[in-house]
Amino acid sequence: IEIIFIYILVTYFLFKIISCQNLLILVVALESHTLALCVLCAVNGKLKQVEASLKYYIISAASSGFFLLGC
Repeated sequence: IEIIFIYILVTYFLFKIISCQNLLILVVALESHTLALCVLCAVNGKLKQVEASLKYYIISAASSGFFLLGC
């Protein structure tokens, strides 16, 4: 039942990304969507899946930081 809730969160954040009119809301929705996707990737609990989702989240957070700072 937790996985269904995470799927609902992913869908909600996708709709929030589509309908946003503010850059701050776009970034927050994008990061929340990324976090929910990482949880879905690592839900099985295998070491390689957890490692891949952690790497994906770190790289996406770094790229969002570069985007916001304008480097």
